[in-house]
Amino acid sequence: MSLAAKYRTDLPSGIEKIVARLKDGKSFVPLVGAGLSYDAGIPIGQGVVKLLKTQFPDRLPNDHYEYSEAFNAALPGPENRFERRKFFEALCAGYRPGVQTGLFANLIEHGVFRVVLTTNFDHLIEQALVACSSLPIQIFVDEEAFYPTVPLPRCPTILKVHGDFLFDDLANLEMEMQRKLSDDMKTKLIDGTRNSDLIVIGYGGLDERVMKFLEQRVATTTARVYAESRIWWLIFDRKELENPLFERLIQVGDRHNSRVTPIGPASAKRFLECLAQTLNLPVLTSYPFGINPSFKNPLTAYTVRYSRSPQGLPVRQAEPYMAAAANDVVGKLQSRQPIWIAGAPGSGKTQMLFEVSKKFGDRPLFYFSPKFSELPICPHFMTDLRTFAEQIGVNTLAVARSSELYQAIFANDAVLLIDDVVSGHFETDAEWLRALGLLIDAFLKEMAGNLVFTCSLSLRRFMELVPIRVFGVLSEFKIERIGEIERQNRYVSEIASKASQIEDAAGDVVAAMSALRHAAPREVWARLVGTDKFESQFTSLETSGLLEAAGQKIRLRQAAWEALRSRRPPTREYLRTVADTLARGTQESVSLRREHYLLEAERLYFDAGQIARALELISLGAGNAHGTPNVKFYLDTLENYGELLSKESSHLSSLTPLARVEILTKIFGLLVRCCDQRFDYDMFERLLLHGLKESYLHLYLAFRRRIEGQLELAIQELKSGLRVLASAREREIEGALQLALSASYIDRGASEPDERARRSYYTKSLGWAKAAEKTFQTIGDLVSMMRATDNEAGALVSLGRYQQALELLKELQDRKVGEPGFNEDKAVIYGNIYRAKLGLNEIKSSEGYYFESQLQNASMRRWDGIWSNLLWLLCTCQENRGNPDLPTAESVLNHLESVSRFRTAT
Repeated sequence: MSLAAKYRTDLPSGIEKIVARLKDGKSFVPLVGAGLSYDAGIPIGQGVVKLLKTQFPDRLPNDHYEYSEAFNAALPGPENRFERRKFFEALCAGYRPGVQTGLFANLIEHGVFRVVLTTNFDHLIEQALVACSSLPIQIFVDEEAFYPTVPLPRCPTILKVHGDFLFDDLANLEMEMQRKLSDDMKTKLIDGTRNSDLIVIGYGGLDERVMKFLEQRVATTTARVYAESRIWWLIFDRKELENPLFERLIQVGDRHNSRVTPIGPASAKRFLECLAQTLNLPVLTSYPFGINPSFKNPLTAYTVRYSRSPQGLPVRQAEPYMAAAANDVVGKLQSRQPIWIAGAPGSGKTQMLFEVSKKFGDRPLFYFSPKFSELPICPHFMTDLRTFAEQIGVNTLAVARSSELYQAIFANDAVLLIDDVVSGHFETDAEWLRALGLLIDAFLKEMAGNLVFTCSLSLRRFMELVPIRVFGVLSEFKIERIGEIERQNRYVSEIASKASQIEDAAGDVVAAMSALRHAAPREVWARLVGTDKFESQFTSLETSGLLEAAGQKIRLRQAAWEALRSRRPPTREYLRTVADTLARGTQESVSLRREHYLLEAERLYFDAGQIARALELISLGAGNAHGTPNVKFYLDTLENYGELLSKESSHLSSLTPLARVEILTKIFGLLVRCCDQRFDYDMFERLLLHGLKESYLHLYLAFRRRIEGQLELAIQELKSGLRVLASAREREIEGALQLALSASYIDRGASEPDERARRSYYTKSLGWAKAAEKTFQTIGDLVSMMRATDNEAGALVSLGRYQQALELLKELQDRKVGEPGFNEDKAVIYGNIYRAKLGLNEIKSSEGYYFESQLQNASMRRWDGIWSNLLWLLCTCQENRGNPDLPTAESVLNHLESVSRFRTAT
């Protein structure tokens, strides 16, 4: 008899044992597979292989293929990663959660599970949680974004082991699975689930990489690090007991006295129902479209976000000479004094924080260093702090101001360690320093938790530069020079031991710089590898390090970027090379795509004299700049480089007239959002509009009027632009004017209360969209053609021609899902599919598209899109009162009012 069969227990006995461990205080982390999504209708396993065979019959001629084998034959290699992602988005988008996923979300909401590991690409768990969870939901999709700063977060936390269908780095091929579940990620997962039992649901155990991870986790118990952590495995069929990988896992568990217990056979639905009943949890209530009437703040629906963990405190070796000093600091902290640790660069301030942190046991600990942040600092600090707050159980939805957030964190007895308060160019960031002042104020009001700063300046010198009085309450601790000397000597020795590795490959220098960033000044590095060689290769070393880091290693990228900032004097070619690498990395990486690295690349291009490229990046990133600090950062950058722009305006000749109009429109949009009266916008108008033909000027003025909400004036400008073109037939600007007219008429119709007039505007929008599509087809502009088709589909939906719109939208979806991540086009397409299906009374199948559209809108802060989708839902609910597949009109109205208040406030 196999060990799997020997240790198998039936469902009632398995449930009884799990509940007993829960009552004893044991936490559980589920690992869920495709079986959980099965009842929603998403194909799994061989069902996916059949779809591949249908789409690629020539590439899959045989009768049977394993999952990974099929993808390797149909869509092999890194060159097809976009196609693989496109396949899965088309496969997964638009489904609503089944009963199993709803039951699972109910257990998460009631605290049975908090951290979830899943191999699924879909969004069904998130969608189910939106309907029942009053807490924010954090999602991690890759190694670079995840670090277990809080071992067992209190907010729902989902780790997608194989990726998410929105992003390119899915794991389908063997090499992709190896990359996604790297040794570093395995360590993080083991550390992040310490002291918890693992419970496997809906997963067949056929992925050797995942099974190796489970074996490693089981073997870890030998070191007594994870006291009596077990694995419970729900089997759907007895045949699963014959899986050799499963049998090997149980054998490893036996050798290390860590039991792996098969439970069942039983379906996930039956298991989850029995577990909830045994725990006496409330019966699952279904909330269509995630509209839960009991929520006081329904904005929970828009806090599903792809997160990045706060910074982790750098791990250091124990320093004997620091131990006594750390005890002195802790003594002051116990009396609730905020501490200022001062010391010269390299003196061991971060080492001191590491030593101090060891004294706090399991208390929640937050670390932040501007050196490992991006510009602007303050928004990144707030993002990290909010993520941390949610993980320790703070209800951030109820927090209106940053000072309230700080107080709520200290009320949870948290320890906040702020490292390198000012360093280099950071000392001029007034907003960052004001935020720290508010942090001290909050600590003094709450008088709970602990607060520690480190800085290379003494407190007296710092306060001479920064006249913020509240810093005067800090108690200063100075690190003696002897510690710096000992530490420098040890690090120089450590670098020397790595010299041969540094010689072997360029990447080793950057890796060493990351690991030993405080080791010694640059001249020590140069001495170890040879001054000439170091200087000649430094540019390529840093840029290769940036590129490597952009793909997977975010902390390494930041260390290399810090090294770049310290380089003096940088050449223009050097800056351009690094800016190119940084911009490319931003587009290629999941984590970087959602950060603000484009802001840094934009400044580099300005410094390198690449004016046109810098302005193009502004146009690319400005539309997604969230919140006043980021918007103002763009404007401040433009203002700082205004003189350079005037002197080197000849570089603008490489920009097309339409690109100039688009860039100027984005800058105007930033100005309107920030309400900065001091910004010299007229200068940008003079430079970018100089020499443009009258038709382009009309297009620009129309965009301005539209931003200002003056839709009738915008329409008049666009018509004037077309009249100017009557004799000149310039197709590119003609199509742009037609496309803008179509969009303006849609907006005008949406704001028109009279039904007859509204339909007239939508009809005109449809006509102009078709005209633009025809114009762009003539010149072969496929991207603009799709935009025109987007407008055509939107107009058809607004006119109630749902079936016709749906056919058009399906074509658009096939083209647009190839683009990874979040973008406005997807938000509009999924939103229009949802509306068309609602119009056709296909209510259940519309819900999944509603969620995908709202997820896209929320990720880009498109509150108008969220509002518009809710308005359509409200109208449908009012016309179909009593339909169980729809929320009540009253609950949607309450939700709409809450979103409206937030939309107005932001």
